[in-house]
This record gives sequence, structure tokens and C-alpha cells, in this order.
Amino acid sequence: MSKYDNASLVQIPSGYKSGTLYSVLPANGDGDFDFTRASIATRVNAEGLIETVASGVPRLDYPILNGVVQSCPALLLEPARTNLVTYSEDFSQWTSVAVTSSVNTDSVSPKGDLSSYYVTEDSTTATHGVNSASISFTSGSVYTISLFAKADNASIIQITLSSGAVIGTNRANFNLSDGTLGTVNGTAYIENYGSGWYKLSWTFTAAATTSTSYKINLTSDDPTAARNVSYAGNGTDSVIIWGAQIELGSYATSYIPTSGSTVARAAEVCNGAGTSAEFNDSEGVLFAE
Repeated sequence: MSKYDNASLVQIPSGYKSGTLYSVLPANGDGDFDFTRASIATRVNAEGLIETVASGVPRLDYPILNGVVQSCPALLLEPARTNLVTYSEDFSQWTSVAVTSSVNTDSVSPKGDLSSYYVTEDSTTATHGVNSASISFTSGSVYTISLFAKADNASIIQITLSSGAVIGTNRANFNLSDGTLGTVNGTAYIENYGSGWYKLSWTFTAAATTSTSYKINLTSDDPTAARNVSYAGNGTDSVIIWGAQIELGSYATSYIPTSGSTVARAAEVCNGAGTSAEFNDSEGVLFAE
């Protein structure tokens, strides 16, 4: 006998509607889960593209492993988070420092459109990058920065903050040519999203209560580059970026798009399945994969 044959309740992420996640067993609906989320949210669909899901609709997310979209989805359940970056995709709203930023019309973004940006260094001797609008940080709180990025003429990208009071000399350098980490202070990850795109994330603890900018820097392709390294640009090196996010928390969650203000994603709750016919108060085994 298989686990399925002996089970009273089986949930395989597949069927859903707003407010409900359907169970496979029992077939009469007693095992269906109640679902709530009081906001829109994003998921990775079966084509490997990031898309928006309506409020109250469960997210069946297709994991991307080593750049390959997996065929079986997983139910994505996340806590409430807020993207503190007010323009997550429109980098024309960020401040360019010794770079030019321009819309990429040559290849699609992780959501399948032409909304990503080139960031190209100029030929001055300076720190080369883009800075977000000011973001408030609280001393002792843990934050996670994330970004989608792709190599162009340059391969190394750095994420950090403008204020040394918040971050000291800390930074995270990422190699977009081979998906490896360069010099990192703290905890960082680089995930292959396919088609040359990587999701970068970096977690740090704020050392001061103040406001400062999220910085995305070029590094003269040095994976060990210091924070805000100054160098003579060549006028051509560039990387491609999309989907900037900063959230209060110790790990990166799903992408929260913004276009002029911070945006919150509500927490998800999925429960309420089964009756006394499926569960009793004296025995039971829960199997999860």
C-alpha cells in the first residue's frame, strides 16, 4: 500500500481559486484548505516568468533551479513584507553617478517585458553606479537587499548603501558571468534565474538609525572591490538590472514591484482543511515534501 492509499487527506498543489486550495483527498471537498492574503503578490509561472497574482488567490510557484524551471509547482506561503524601494524597475528615477542608465530594448526582463535597464559607466575617475531615493533604517534591525542582474560588457556588480554609519565598509560583490560571489561582508546568495539573469540577495544588520540610499555599483570588473570603489571608467562597460528590493527581514522573499511608493505584501494563511472524519485526537501521521 502506498502513502496515498492510506491517507485521509492529500494536498498536492494544483487546483485553486480565490480563497480556496483544493485537496486531492477526500474528493468531497472536506479536505479543501481556506486561503487568505489581503494583497496582490508575485509568483514564478510555468514559463519561468514573474507574474502578479490577485489578492486572495493562492500562489503555485514554479521553482527555478540552476536556471531551469521545474515542472512541479510548490505552494508559496510568505510572511508580510514591504519593499522599501519606491521605484523597483524604473531606474530613471534613481540618481546616476558617473554612469548613464537607459531602458534595455534588446532582451526581456524576468517578467517577460522590456523593462530592465542598462547601467553604463562613463570615462571619469569616480564611483560608478546608481542610487535610490533615501530609505529609513533602524539600528539593530536586519534587512535584506535583492536585485535581478545580468552581465553585459561588465560582469561584476556591487550592492551596498550610501551611508557608512549604517553599513560601515560592508558590501556584496557578485560575478554575473559564472554565478559566484566575490567579496562579501555578511550573508549573500546568487541564484541562476536562466537566460543570463541572476537574483542577488544580501542580508545585513543596520548599525545606525538614519536614512540613506541603496547603491548599485560597477567595480571595474574586480570581484574583490572595496565599497564604493573609485576608478577610471572606460565609457562602455555595463550591466543590466531589474527588480530592486529592500525588506525588513533575514532573507529575501518574492519580488514586490513598486512605482513611486513603498508597497506591502500581506501575510498568507492557508488552513482549515479536514473534519473529524479525517483527523481524530488520538493518532495521526503528517507527511510533507
